[in-house]
Amino acid sequence: MDLFKFTMQQGHETVLQGGEAINGVRSVMWTERYRGVGEFEIKAFLSSGLLSKLPLGTLISHVNTLEVMMVEDHQITENKDEDPMLTITGRSFYAFLDFRVVGMIKSYQYQDLARGEYAIASDYTWKQAVLLINDSIQNAATYGVLEEVYGFTGITGTGAQTARTFKRMNALTAVLELLAFDDIGIRTLRKNPFGGLGSSTQTRWDIYKGVDKSSSIVFSWERGDVIGADYLWSDRNILNAVLALTTYFTGAAEVDINNNPFGHSNGYLRREGVIDATDIDSSYNGNPVGTVDQAPLVQKAGTRAYQEIAVSKRITLTRVDIAPNTQYIYRKDYNLGDLVMINANYGANQVMRVIEHVEIEDENGRTGHPTLAIPTA
Repeated sequence: MDLFKFTMQQGHETVLQGGEAINGVRSVMWTERYRGVGEFEIKAFLSSGLLSKLPLGTLISHVNTLEVMMVEDHQITENKDEDPMLTITGRSFYAFLDFRVVGMIKSYQYQDLARGEYAIASDYTWKQAVLLINDSIQNAATYGVLEEVYGFTGITGTGAQTARTFKRMNALTAVLELLAFDDIGIRTLRKNPFGGLGSSTQTRWDIYKGVDKSSSIVFSWERGDVIGADYLWSDRNILNAVLALTTYFTGAAEVDINNNPFGHSNGYLRREGVIDATDIDSSYNGNPVGTVDQAPLVQKAGTRAYQEIAVSKRITLTRVDIAPNTQYIYRKDYNLGDLVMINANYGANQVMRVIEHVEIEDENGRTGHPTLAIPTA
């Protein structure tokens, strides 16, 4: 794995263009995730000089990916008469949102400070995520700026639109929570002058959705692609009607009877559920009335109920282990977020999403394998 570090410029630390190779590595694990935060681990002898070469805060990547990670930890293990072992670890660059508060940059201009909330107007979740990111990192006079990196999305299409409100909270947590509504991912795309993904001028925190490749990428048990799996056929978690109970009222959602894959939504086959949504209006001192106050809250409760229905699916495969030497190559045939087909044992066929990919390189060679999960939207 050809790792390299970015050369930081004073005052322009996120202009990721100059680089320097990272040598002397004994082993490396590089994990990219669709929506969760990726991470890496580098092991080297202390004599390699990497302790000083990769100080905390260094941004790194490798030649086969546009993802960027930041160095967050140094650990030294020392034994008598041995060269101490250095372990360097860190996370995806967008984990920097861990150190920003939701909407802090814009809060003093137009946000509702009385209830300590950050409000986003009704729109698609991917556009709301971009706004949330940029309102948390851009144009700050005194709170710190990441002016050369910005939130971006190339997602097109339609989906549910609703206004959303977030408490004053960790920006990373808020972004990941928002993206979960439509099963959307986030990645760093470093400055890329070679065409294709990303921008030739700036680094992006890209909000994206994987491609449906389930008709062309098929991991097969018979062919040896699937080396392990857990199977479960269950209707226990299936819902087709949900009530979202807030402090003062109820939001409801029900799937279309004619398009309901689980059966009719009346009689015996009606499967109701109830969820706690009191956080939606708990900051009010009394029942919010009138279309101005209540309508957006009712809409939020209904959206929460629909989301609960969306994740209540019939499960066939709960775990799938893919062999490291399949015919399909990560980044060439499929990427994070893509939908692939699993033809497993017992006639279990299921579309799953690639949510993680781990690459390991050490004295035994180089391996890599994906982690798959049932799509939530």
